[in-house]
Amino acid sequence: SRLSRDSVRKAVDQGIAWEQVVAFIKRNAHPMMSRNVPVLPETVVDQVALWAQERHRLTFVPARVYTDFESPKLYEAVVQYAHDIGVHVWSRLDRSAPCKSALAVKEDGHARMKTFIGNRKQLLGL
Repeated sequence: SRLSRDSVRKAVDQGIAWEQVVAFIKRNAHPMMSRNVPVLPETVVDQVALWAQERHRLTFVPARVYTDFESPKLYEAVVQYAHDIGVHVWSRLDRSAPCKSALAVKEDGHARMKTFIGNRKQLLGL
């Protein structure tokens, strides 16, 4: 059997941790490789970890996206509030053009965010 992206993915899919894969390779290394310190080059260990973690790079979450912020001050307050109530998913600030800034929040936080944005706009006179 060869070490490959597919072999690591299959092992992880079967519940084997990438650390167990590395330990197995080290234990069963060819005698000439066993003389090396470390037995496996760090780049090989890192690559096995990366292959195993590829499955967890993206997480899909039902969300709402807010754009067209009238000011950086409004945007920053809204992003902070989203963090404070635990619904922040992603954000991007464009200071030169606040309307290009964007914020994504979890769907279940939409009602609270909508209320907060309305109140903050009144407070800021927007």
